[in-house]
Amino acid sequence: MILINILAPILISTELLRQKVQDKEGLELLDSMKQSAKRGADIVKQVLWFGRGLEGQREPLNSKQLIKEIIRIISETFSKSIEVETDIATDVHPVTGDQTQLHQVLLNLSVNARDAMPTGGKLKLGVRNFTVDAQFANSNAES
Repeated sequence: MILINILAPILISTELLRQKVQDKEGLELLDSMKQSAKRGADIVKQVLWFGRGLEGQREPLNSKQLIKEIIRIISETFSKSIEVETDIATDVHPVTGDQTQLHQVLLNLSVNARDAMPTGGKLKLGVRNFTVDAQFANSNAES
C-alpha cells in the first residue's frame, strides 16, 4: 500500500535515531514523531476507506479470540504499572464485523485508556452477550 511506503522512511528514521540519541528530551521527541507518523497513517487509511466507500469485510468473528489478541499486545507493550483485568463470559456468541476494524477500535480504546492513566491503573476488558431490543435501539438512536 502506498500509505505505508510514504511513511516508512519517517518510521524507520525514528528507530535509527533512537539508537544514537541518548538524552531524555530527544527520545521523547522521537517517540512523539513516531506516534504522529502512525496516527497520520491511520487517518490516511480511514480517509481512503471512506473515499472508496469501503465498509470492510464483514464476517463472523470470535470476540474471545479478538480480546485475547488485544490483551497479548497490551501485555507486551503497555507499562507494567497498568494492570489488565478481563471478564470474558463463557457463552459469548460470535459477532459479525470486519476483524481489522474491530481490532483497531479495541486497540485504540485501550491506548486511550492507557494514556488516561500516566501513573498506572487498572484496564478492564470484558465480553458478554447483549441483545439490542427495539426499546434500547430507540432510546439510543442518537448515539
